[in-house]
Amino acid sequence: MKKRSWIALSSASVLIASILFSVQVSAENASKIQEKFKDAQDEKNKLQSQIDAKDMELKEFEQKREQIQGKIDEIQKDITPIEDKLDRETTALNKMESQYADLVSNMYEEGVFSPLAMLLQSKGFDDFIANLDTVKLIADRKYDLVSKIKEGRNQVKKQLDDLVARQNLQQQEVDKAKKLYLELVEAKKKDDSALTEANKIIEQYSEEMIDVNKSLIASGKLNFSYTGPMKTPINASMTSPFGLRKHPIYGRYIMHQGIDYPSPTGTPIYAAADGVVVSSRASSGYGWLLTIYHGHKNGVPIYSRYAHSYPNQIKARVGEHVTKGKQVTSVGANGQVTGAHLHFEVYAGENNAVNPTSYLQ
Repeated sequence: MKKRSWIALSSASVLIASILFSVQVSAENASKIQEKFKDAQDEKNKLQSQIDAKDMELKEFEQKREQIQGKIDEIQKDITPIEDKLDRETTALNKMESQYADLVSNMYEEGVFSPLAMLLQSKGFDDFIANLDTVKLIADRKYDLVSKIKEGRNQVKKQLDDLVARQNLQQQEVDKAKKLYLELVEAKKKDDSALTEANKIIEQYSEEMIDVNKSLIASGKLNFSYTGPMKTPINASMTSPFGLRKHPIYGRYIMHQGIDYPSPTGTPIYAAADGVVVSSRASSGYGWLLTIYHGHKNGVPIYSRYAHSYPNQIKARVGEHVTKGKQVTSVGANGQVTGAHLHFEVYAGENNAVNPTSYLQ
């Protein structure tokens, strides 16, 4: 009998030692995983900041592109009349060349091949003087035509050069902007890919943390420091404060252990502070009750509780680490209610409801 008792006692001792060792290992694992999780989260935040910055750059690029497009449109407005003017100048030049060709042709048909021939064919001094005036007139006309043709061609050449220069400048701006845009898009793709990998790592550590936290919750060894203050868990106005009040259903005065935020069904509800989800369950008058542990303050565990959601609205699992501002559920009308709202509670200790406003910033 004594032998059996000794064996039973020894077995119990081994079991207790095993449990204590398991809890110790779980606590150590939790610390290591939490550290890795934090590093991964920091890397994710860094990448997200880089992506946000590149999104801003892309937005600025779009604005710059619109400005460049505006310049291109303005240049195009200038190009159109220049092209029309070039057409007119070309037509005028062709006309001048045609007139000059007609003059030469007429001189050929009349047998006048040169000014010297005209002078030699003079029949007298008066005729010579008349022919000399004619030769001078022809020479002047030829000079004027040649000058006009030369001047017109120079103008056309200058306008053409200006047009080509504008087109080149326009194309350079477009090419430069396009190159910068493509480089930015490529850099953002790399950041997006890195962010995807970071999220995978975070998900992996999150799963490990959930398992470890569940073990710590079950053993009552989940313990870390409260970092508060808390943030209002919903974008809504409070209507029913903490304290004694006439119950809207029972009609008698009962202690109201939280504060109420009426809001449409489906309105997001956020974690009031960093913490670990320790309970998510059906709870009579509460409908569905989600509880988050936020750490110890002065040796006392601090919890926040979120009531009246529907089970399918819950977005955080037991054992999951949540950060302040992360959506954990949504507003519902589950349980003893007169309408959809969030009933929010804060506990300092396992059974000590306190006024949430003293914890909210």
